[in-house]
Amino acid sequence: MVNEEPINYQEKVKEIIGLQRESTRAIKKDAVLANEWIITSTQLFFKDMDQEDLNLFFETALDYFSSKSRSQNMAYAQVHLDETTPHMHLGIVPMADGNYQGKI
Repeated sequence: MVNEEPINYQEKVKEIIGLQRESTRAIKKDAVLANEWIITSTQLFFKDMDQEDLNLFFETALDYFSSKSRSQNMAYAQVHLDETTPHMHLGIVPMADGNYQGKI
């Protein structure tokens, strides 16, 4: 699920909503379209990690969130290694049974 290439987050979220949404009513301007999570730890935690362990860390986090929400609601998972501390942006569309839920 971790995106290998950059994607347009807004387009992906709209795509998921379009596929699942059942209501014909307009979406409220202040509706929560996606919940974004940032998965990280301290610099010290990552200091001596090789790439394999780093991948395992983020894959484990992704597996956890996948187990707590519907996989079709996972919009993106993008790992950033170009900053001081590795981290992953994870976007989840809060929908269940075709309706917004505001929670995962």
